[in-house]
Amino acid sequence: MRLYSKYFSAGTMLLISISAVQAEDKLGKIWNYNPSTGGVTVIPPVPGYFNIGDVLHVFTEDGKPIGKIHVNRSFHTKVDAVSKEKNPDIDRSSIVVKHPKDFAKSDKKRPSIISYRDIENRARGWSVKVQFSGKTCSPDAKTQARKLDFANAIGYRETGNNYYRPVKLSSIESFMYTWDGQKLAAKSLKISGKTIETDEIISSSPLKMIKPPSSCRDEIQDVSITLKKSGSPRKSLIDVIPLEIKIDKPSKLKGHDAYIIKIFSNQKFLADYIIDYEMMKRENVSGKINLPVYYFSPGMNQIEAVLVGAKADGRLIREDRTVSKIGSSTLNIEAGNYNHSLAISGKGKRLKMEVK
Repeated sequence: MRLYSKYFSAGTMLLISISAVQAEDKLGKIWNYNPSTGGVTVIPPVPGYFNIGDVLHVFTEDGKPIGKIHVNRSFHTKVDAVSKEKNPDIDRSSIVVKHPKDFAKSDKKRPSIISYRDIENRARGWSVKVQFSGKTCSPDAKTQARKLDFANAIGYRETGNNYYRPVKLSSIESFMYTWDGQKLAAKSLKISGKTIETDEIISSSPLKMIKPPSSCRDEIQDVSITLKKSGSPRKSLIDVIPLEIKIDKPSKLKGHDAYIIKIFSNQKFLADYIIDYEMMKRENVSGKINLPVYYFSPGMNQIEAVLVGAKADGRLIREDRTVSKIGSSTLNIEAGNYNHSLAISGKGKRLKMEVK
């Protein structure tokens, strides 16, 4: 049986302003745990605080040491880790820190929580310099000042890898693409002076907006995009896959105090949505979670959704072993095509999942 805070779901995730990290701001939180594989999903105290290779210490809320987990992937707003021992004591109430002294020094033993909406991949306008390398490009159009929209964090696939690595846009100096005569293809990123060869960059704006001048459009060439100055945030989101949840007659979800909808991709935990006792009194329940594309895998993703029964215990929701399958489907992430969506809808427990 695992513990869930009512206020700690995909609708409410942990995020604190990136500033000086005080002792009380060093507490991460277990978001999901798979005891059969030892897979752990952790919410960090600030985006990017836990990194690949970190060994994290796990505590109960009352300060009992549980064990250690090892970080194997970091997404800024969540971390994938593993308990090599498949520790049965880890659950949703567990606290995670880099160093045991971080927990001991913290006055508050509960991480701060803020709406998930604040960490969605909102777009921001940027002034950029675009440079075309075609020999036949007209001199007056070879270098251009343009404006492009980018997400606050983007994903990229390093050459030869089969997974995405996220990076804050503010740490990127430039993008390099190859124009093949019809479209752009990712070539590399320059981050902190280091060039990283890539097979894919999850950023749809350059692909839609940038073409060489007509004088050299038929010529195969490199195209560099250098970030110059950030502008104002946009109202729109960019490079996300929305998950819409619409449930009629949630009162028909009888038998438990609460329910948790869980979504997985290739058996990796993506998000959850808690339906508590108060929500089950409504005529309908609806919500939307915008998942960054880099949460998924390049190529084919096996998407699965399940409904988990739970019991309420004050602020906590205790997950039990009652699990029913909502549905499964496939989603194919192809370079440059990120216009997908997920939906879960139905009446009571008669839910279905759609992937578009």
